[in-house]
Amino acid sequence: MTKMMNRLSFGAALVTLLTTTVHAGDTYSRADWVAVLAPGDHDSRGIVRIIDERTIQIDQFTYDGTAPAVYFYLGETNTQEDFENGIPIGPLLGAYDNETVVVQLDEGETLDGWGAISVWCVTFDVNFTSAAFEPPMQVVTASGFDFVPADITIDPGETVRWVWFDGNHTVTEGTDGTPDGDELFDLVLNAANPEVEFTFDGFEDTVVDYFCLFHFNFGMTGTVTVLAGPCEGDANGDGTVDPLDSGFVLARFGCPVGTGDASCDAADQNGDGSVDPLDSGFVLARFGECS
Repeated sequence: MTKMMNRLSFGAALVTLLTTTVHAGDTYSRADWVAVLAPGDHDSRGIVRIIDERTIQIDQFTYDGTAPAVYFYLGETNTQEDFENGIPIGPLLGAYDNETVVVQLDEGETLDGWGAISVWCVTFDVNFTSAAFEPPMQVVTASGFDFVPADITIDPGETVRWVWFDGNHTVTEGTDGTPDGDELFDLVLNAANPEVEFTFDGFEDTVVDYFCLFHFNFGMTGTVTVLAGPCEGDANGDGTVDPLDSGFVLARFGCPVGTGDASCDAADQNGDGSVDPLDSGFVLARFGECS
């Protein structure tokens, strides 16, 4: 019991719970990683996203608030044993109904080493719902008569995951509410099949519409906007190919490619694994494109 109370005291001191939306940081290696808390006991569910090394945001969070001593818990992995040896974060959880909750660790504490999150009942060591953190992805939930968010924007080649929260749904490409057999995707989404995905390879600068076959007449529709792909030769990423790109490449001659330095990778315009005059020629031949 003493160990349990010490852990709870540590967790309560460790973080501050907020109820506002924050934006992802761009320096933490796991920024935008996501954990999908599927519907579990006590109507618990939500979509967790890492904002920065100290902050997580739980969107669409629901919990009925009726169980004793329930907290968000971090574990090294998504297992019962690791949550039993994990740490509570944030205050005691009350009732939430489709809300956004932000939990921020104190200065000096980070999410490093924690690979999963649970809605955890301390009194009985029961995991109501949990998930491991995964690399960034777009997640859309299906609940009632809504896809949330209904409209998303992605880069070419990204994967979208649709997650079931309640009811029986489909994720069907199209605009008229009637499948004709030629859809890009027509996916069943229900309790027996609670997650479906589609990867938008070969798409760019386009909008893909979709709907739920069962609830189209109730307005259950969505869109995926796929952005235009990058310009060949646009080494500095400013949307044009011009002398600035040549200078960008020239300044990185000999720069090691594939070692984690994004600017070196961007300078390797011809993709041969090195930054050299061939890359400058590649850029020069494309001056004026994407302008």
